Amino acid sequence: MFIFLVHFSVFLIKDQLYNPTPKRLKTIFRRSVFIEILVYLTIGIFGYYSMGNKTPHVIILRESIPGLNKWPMIIARIAFTINLSISTATIGNPLRN
Repeated sequence: MFIFLVHFSVFLIKDQLYNPTPKRLKTIFRRSVFIEILVYLTIGIFGYYSMGNKTPHVIILRESIPGLNKWPMIIARIAFTINLSISTATIGNPLRN
């Protein structure tokens, strides 16, 4: 949801850069997008391999793996909810200036 929603703030740091040339901005933009893609691909690939073809479209709705504790998924759901709540509130903060 947030993968390509925050990289617009790269343009807001333009005034804070020493010698903000288009080439430097392009480098920062490419690096930020590359890191975003790398993180999300890593999480997605390992998430897929944890369940294989039984991976649901909405990962937090997956059934628990037989023989494993349910607490890690409960903690992940709570952490995901907190993360989305905080991210949604803070994502627009740079735009206020």
